[in-house]
Amino acid sequence: MPNQVEVVARPNTLCGEGPIWDPRANRLLFVDNAQNLVYQIPADRTEPQLISRGLMVGGIALMEDDSLLFAGAAGVHVWRAQDDYRTIAAEHDGEPLAVNDITADPAGRLYAGTMFWNDAGMEKHGKLYLIDTDGSVHVVDEGIELSNGLALSGDGRTLYLTDSTARVIYAYDVEPSTGALSQRRVLVRIGLDEGIPDGLTIDVEGYLWSAQWYGAQVVRYLGKPLRPGWLRLRRRQFRRLAVPVARRRPRPARADMPHRPLSERSTYSCRKEANRRWTQIDTDISSSASICVHPRFLLTFCSPLPFGPSPKRFGS
Repeated sequence: MPNQVEVVARPNTLCGEGPIWDPRANRLLFVDNAQNLVYQIPADRTEPQLISRGLMVGGIALMEDDSLLFAGAAGVHVWRAQDDYRTIAAEHDGEPLAVNDITADPAGRLYAGTMFWNDAGMEKHGKLYLIDTDGSVHVVDEGIELSNGLALSGDGRTLYLTDSTARVIYAYDVEPSTGALSQRRVLVRIGLDEGIPDGLTIDVEGYLWSAQWYGAQVVRYLGKPLRPGWLRLRRRQFRRLAVPVARRRPRPARADMPHRPLSERSTYSCRKEANRRWTQIDTDISSSASICVHPRFLLTFCSPLPFGPSPKRFGS
């Protein structure tokens, strides 16, 4: 069977974000952060089921029990059902935790990045926080323009962070016993001729996948030094790399960008194929915002028309 990029669902969200695969319930969770909605799609269905309304959610993490961790503009919440949630962190040192994306580490701690943007641009720089298992909140980095996709390496010793408006993906060394970060460096710098780096995930081989908003592509960064291998999502013919995907708990990857309503939106699945490296398909996609791993697929939200700011607005 040749490599494929296929539609697995058409949730028709205004701004579909934050996909995460829940292996316990065999379902895909995702949000429409333009309408404050959270959906699930069980593996045996294609139609989304609404599970939460009214709570602004950007990123989702899985809890040890059946509850979920939701994070968004109003902070971080333990969610059990509609209107049944408990806020565990809403501010730190008088600053609101306006969270854009999260990822959990193997010890159960949470990394959360904040952003402060309005229609006029950036109000102030955001920060990267570590929320410990006892509920304490710690600043682990700051000076971030638009904190976006987060991912951890398989050994838990490297954290990756996308700063969308700076057009970079950072890497940090992680002290696994405490979650402390050090040695921030620029791992990837995205050019103005590409899209805006957005959602982020990591595959079983340790390579990063970046969904590039307004760029109509998902990029897998290969080798040292990192070089891009593109999965291009364009109107005519496309190329994609075979996708080795992690068979472990996926990390959420999402973004929060200005938007306008679109006529049709889809969730695309990129199948793993061992024998062929490239394939060509016809579809009708132009933007990819968020991305996650599934036991057999890479899942990405795509829109037929780009919306939000032009990538030329970001960077110099």
